[in-house]
Amino acid sequence: MNKTINIVELASELAHERMKMEIGASEDEVWVTDGGDQDDCLIYMDEAQDVFNEWYDYYYDQIEKL
Repeated sequence: MNKTINIVELASELAHERMKMEIGASEDEVWVTDGGDQDDCLIYMDEAQDVFNEWYDYYYDQIEKL
């Protein structure tokens, strides 16, 4: 049976989990409030974003090769 996967979503989920492990943070610890114009939105803290970006690129490339 063939299944379709969303590469962006899979790479994001894998990178998110790997980032938390690498920086030693819980789910609640990786988010900060943006405080933008309208509604406050949650974004990654700077360190978490940097690590996520590295792992996202890695996982996306690996999945795409398959």
